[in-house]
Amino acid sequence: MSWLIVLPLTVYVIGFILWYPDIITNTDESAYIRQAKAFASGERSLTEYNPFTGKPEASPPSPYPPGTSLLMAPFVRIFGWQGAYPVPLFSTLLLVLLSASWLHANKKPPVYALLVLLYPPILILGRVGMSDITCAVLTTTSIVALWRAEQEKPALRLFTSGLCAGSSLLFRETAVLVVAPFFVGTLLRRNQHLPSLILGTLLGSSLRLVASWLTFADPLFIKDPGSLLSG
Repeated sequence: MSWLIVLPLTVYVIGFILWYPDIITNTDESAYIRQAKAFASGERSLTEYNPFTGKPEASPPSPYPPGTSLLMAPFVRIFGWQGAYPVPLFSTLLLVLLSASWLHANKKPPVYALLVLLYPPILILGRVGMSDITCAVLTTTSIVALWRAEQEKPALRLFTSGLCAGSSLLFRETAVLVVAPFFVGTLLRRNQHLPSLILGTLLGSSLRLVASWLTFADPLFIKDPGSLLSG
């Protein structure tokens, strides 16, 4: 890997450590970290006192898909709630390195992958304990694998692409919309290794079903959006 990539990423990591996140900035982030704390304690729910009845009640600490909190849980167990932030940090680094590898394979200067760090939402979300950057890594990996399937090891690449796309459901339901157009194109081309793509997608999707069943006692659990126009 070129020093033109390694050096800026090293500076980024040093800056992240020096100005390590020390506050939860929004309610969604709070839900993810609360869920990670529950998982770190070996629980799927938190017991809190109902302010109206005064009695303890157990309830899921977060309505969001459990993937992000599952990744955070080992760090939270060791370092407390602030241990959640290596997940967005590592995800940001992986996103840059993955982009650099893709550019290199396409005979383009890998240094352009640093543009990822110049994208303002990345700079913000890379310091927030939520699912955004992790989803970006999975969807990008899926698309890259789909593209590389045209060059080598098509069955393995298509399986990897489907696995990453299906696994993204473990972090955010709408993540699959990013890769859906590329999958449709593969279907229309009737690729002979299409069963590998389908198998990978089904396997990845099953992870969400199992995790939701273990977390919410409902494999099809989805957070109530509130309205058709809400996020």
